[in-house]
Amino acid sequence: MIFLYIIGLIFTGIASIFLIWSIIVLIAKKIAGNATKEDNETIILLWIPMVIMVGLSLFFLEQSIESTGPKVKTFLLERECKKDGDPYTCKRACIEKYEDKAEEKSYCSSILQNAGKEAYRNEQYKEAGHYFLDSCYRDNIAESCFLLAELYESNKIDPNDNDPYKRKPADLYEVACSLKLAPACNNLGVKYQYGENGVRIDKSYATELYEQACNLGDKEYGCTNAGIMYKYGDGVFRDKTKAFELLKKGCIAGSEKACREKDDLLN
Repeated sequence: MIFLYIIGLIFTGIASIFLIWSIIVLIAKKIAGNATKEDNETIILLWIPMVIMVGLSLFFLEQSIESTGPKVKTFLLERECKKDGDPYTCKRACIEKYEDKAEEKSYCSSILQNAGKEAYRNEQYKEAGHYFLDSCYRDNIAESCFLLAELYESNKIDPNDNDPYKRKPADLYEVACSLKLAPACNNLGVKYQYGENGVRIDKSYATELYEQACNLGDKEYGCTNAGIMYKYGDGVFRDKTKAFELLKKGCIAGSEKACREKDDLLN
């Protein structure tokens, strides 16, 4: 859109140069006493394209501002937050400032998650855990739930110290999966397949979760795991046709395991 606006400005500039030049020529002719009716008509005709070009330039400028405006506001707001230093205060101020504006408000909701990611990069895992926890349960941000579960599973922080409700990784994956995060559905499927984190073994439900992950876009792991379940009839009825289709998707997505299992079905 900015490119079109620049083109409009260029044409406006060209039209303006011709108009100014024609006016100068007309004035010179009038001073010399040899101006004609055709000269006056030329000036009028030159006004038409110039007005059109100015109008187009203004239109493209307006479109450009509308498309980049929220990003500029978000950038400025992010700078304000960094100066303020407290993500919670920043989030409250952000919501008050942009209460009725959806695009900026979505940035407000991600403030705690961004603070968590920054704390994680600085190896401040306990602080990151607090931010991810609030971002997960207060703002319903699936990635925050997922990242918090990974913090727990990697033993970087203790759930008992971080969460008053002592939620386990499986609980967090379940929330993230309900928010349509594909890897979370796959990881939750693993918990139900093997009975990890105190979750009961339910291979049928595990297969459903793998398929959900596959359908949400996790082809490499979700499709592969679902395909293997159907191939061996592990908790579900054995279905070689379905297994082949799922493993094929996993193979295309880059899973070597899926490729091997798929080829084995052909032998």
